[in-house]
Amino acid sequence: MRGHRVFEAHGIQWAHYRGPFFCSLPFERRIDLEPQAISEMLRRHGVRCVRFPSARNRGVPIGLYFCRPREYALEKLPRQFRRHVQRGLESCEIRPVEPAELLRQGLQLNRETMERQKRYDPEFGNPARWKRFVDAVRQSPGVTVTGAYIDGQLSTYIVCFREGSYLHMLYKMSRSVDRSLPIGHAVDYRVVTDAASDPGIEIIENSFTSLVPNEGLDAYKRHMGFSIDHCHLEIHFHPRIAPLLGNRLTVAAVNAAWKRRPKDARLELGAKVLEGARLTMTNHFPIINNSTPEEQECQHTGCLTYSKPWRPHALFLLRVAVGYLRKEGFVQTVRKTVDYVRNRGSHPTAAVKNAPRPAAVAKVAPRPATAGEVLSLQPGDWVQVKTEAEIRATLDGQDKHRGLLFVPREMLAHCGKHYQVKKRVEKIFLEESRQNRKLKNTVTLEGVQCQGQGLDCDRCCYLFWREAWLKKIDPPAGREQGR
Repeated sequence: MRGHRVFEAHGIQWAHYRGPFFCSLPFERRIDLEPQAISEMLRRHGVRCVRFPSARNRGVPIGLYFCRPREYALEKLPRQFRRHVQRGLESCEIRPVEPAELLRQGLQLNRETMERQKRYDPEFGNPARWKRFVDAVRQSPGVTVTGAYIDGQLSTYIVCFREGSYLHMLYKMSRSVDRSLPIGHAVDYRVVTDAASDPGIEIIENSFTSLVPNEGLDAYKRHMGFSIDHCHLEIHFHPRIAPLLGNRLTVAAVNAAWKRRPKDARLELGAKVLEGARLTMTNHFPIINNSTPEEQECQHTGCLTYSKPWRPHALFLLRVAVGYLRKEGFVQTVRKTVDYVRNRGSHPTAAVKNAPRPAAVAKVAPRPATAGEVLSLQPGDWVQVKTEAEIRATLDGQDKHRGLLFVPREMLAHCGKHYQVKKRVEKIFLEESRQNRKLKNTVTLEGVQCQGQGLDCDRCCYLFWREAWLKKIDPPAGREQGR
């Protein structure tokens, strides 16, 4: 009804997505098709490119933002975002949007949103295409539009689609003049909480992670209570163009062009798409080193959030400075200090590292540990890893427990299994900052090590387990404790 081409092949619905690409529907379905079957489908239907979540874990690592509405609560959001939601709810009226209102007021919101995002989609910018979209919304069961109104004017709207037990948040547009108010926070919150009252809705999905890093959007969705279901995206080209676009030389050339023009989003997207197609069709090592947050989830990179210094960092720096002064002299020490300060200020991630922490972390005193969070486990004790639901009940909106990240792609496979405690983790050494730091109520388990999925890492670090994620059990029959 929107004018997009749709066809069925191999029991899967395929729909035109953007540019030459067709995507699979529904979004969350993992697909396992042989390359020969995909090539035959591309030839038969005259399609140049397809993309779909892989059941074989081939292609480029991505993720799907999701939350479980019945586990969602305002109290689980960071304090700053709780204030945003409450302020947004007080600033506007949230209710369903009638098709006539959407047709009359939505076009301007679309144009302002796309202008801020520096893109243009004719379906949302052309009056005739927009009318066709609204007519399709009106005639499609399961499609709802929720809007926020300020003084009777539509300020923000979001289009959702109910598909079985899933609710998909598809499109969100807003008026530029109201950007100073957290209206979007309130609308997202209302959509999720309204879905919680429907027993048939089990999961809410809020689009895939972007191939082009968008740290601001990623942080917003995580703080609003969405987690990431990690997967891989397969990208296939038509057999006639695959050898030309999917080879190593083409990918390297586009990547080199992007490096020369790092602010060109189209070049960056093109490089990521070609790299994804090359990984899908050849399964070779990646050419582009993508270090986006959603792909580089590692417990050991966030030590500053879940551990405390063993000694004040200032004293450590003073000790290093004194040692350098004795070895190199006063002039070299001054130069080294100036270089250190300059590099800290100009490093690409310095803005992130030096950014003020959310108020919930910086000002709120940590709550006392509950009985379930302290098991006082010792080496040799036997434990059972709790179920996914039990673990998620201990996590905040960023999939963390007291700052320590729970990594689903590495740790979910161990839920329900029995392990022996290898060691208590009470002190760790950070190689980057050369700090000693302290941990509480954390252990490692025998044989449970990170496999580096999506990280291209073979260090096999032991995973850190909060005692809140474990249950102490009796040793299995025939196994003595401590052996």
